[in-house]
Amino acid sequence: LYNTKIALINVYAPNSSDATFFAQLQALLLEIPDLPIIMGGDFNQVLDPVLDGSRPEKPQKSPPDRSALRDLASNYGLVDIWRLIHPQSLEFTFRSSSHGTRSRIDMFLISKGMVNSVQSCSIGVRALSDHSPVDLESGVSRKGRWRFNSSLLNSETIRAEIKAIIQEYFAQNAGLVPTDTSLWEAGKAYIRGRIIALSSRVKRENNKRVIDIGELEAQSSPLLGDEDFRELREAKFELNTIYHNKAEYALFRLKQKQCESGERAGKLLASLVHQQEARRWISAVELSGGTLLTDPQDI
Repeated sequence: LYNTKIALINVYAPNSSDATFFAQLQALLLEIPDLPIIMGGDFNQVLDPVLDGSRPEKPQKSPPDRSALRDLASNYGLVDIWRLIHPQSLEFTFRSSSHGTRSRIDMFLISKGMVNSVQSCSIGVRALSDHSPVDLESGVSRKGRWRFNSSLLNSETIRAEIKAIIQEYFAQNAGLVPTDTSLWEAGKAYIRGRIIALSSRVKRENNKRVIDIGELEAQSSPLLGDEDFRELREAKFELNTIYHNKAEYALFRLKQKQCESGERAGKLLASLVHQQEARRWISAVELSGGTLLTDPQDI
């Protein structure tokens, strides 16, 4: 990750109080080289029953799997990064319909040395699963090269808007420039700007829809009437469509890259890494006084 080797671990713990799983996970970590760790997934247990559960537990001895999970985090210097950023927030990632409870059992545990590189960690809205997604942003953000999002063309309304933008430009500018080449080159820049604005508007609308669904989801079940439940179901169906379109576009891009690489698809990732490093990565900057900066944040 940005020239730093890390151990990326996905966890799906069993739904039981048996500590065996986390003991086996600790044994597995012993075989991993001394690398920073990002461990995420469904741990099926909370670290703090007071802050991470909607129903306070009666004072009692901690269940074996929770104790084992805490030992795992302590022994390997792992931090619940969401809780570190949101020390008193009450947000949950799983709702049990049968028990009428909510809990935060999905999380990221990361090495303490990686905390400063984390830009954000947030809990999203449940849509395709009975669990909420947890988003972690880490590293140095960069402005990538703009590419047209062809999934916008799936919407008949947006297709009509883009067509109108193109027609409007040529209707207003045809004959005002000396050559067709100049007209076309200027047109590409103009149309690109309008499409970026259009994409931003669609993204804002989708994000607002996600927030609205999250607010409905955050309400306790007894507080939701029949009309609210109907609205929530319809909104989640709409959200599923949004996520489906995103996944479809990502799959399209993947197939496109594999097609371009032909039978060399297996070497695709390595090739992309080398190209990006050669074109974009700045490994060090020397200041006027001779000081050499190598930290990506300082650069």
